[in-house]
Amino acid sequence: MTKLSSKNGGIIEECIELLKRDDLKYQLKLFLEPIITMVFNVLNPYIYVLLGVTVIIMLLLIIILVLAIILVRDKK
Repeated sequence: MTKLSSKNGGIIEECIELLKRDDLKYQLKLFLEPIITMVFNVLNPYIYVLLGVTVIIMLLLIIILVLAIILVRDKK
């Protein structure tokens, strides 16, 4: 088990060393940029919907708190 673990650790160390190279970082960035852009374009409408729902929930929470304060003041 330790032999397998040390072999995996060596592979991980080699991958980390490989990722430290500037030319590889640049190529990886060029490769991943269109993929990330495509994913963001697909998720963009959902992000706006989620943001809108969050704003509506916050407004409703504020309205409920104001109504609760008004009801408590009227009882006194």
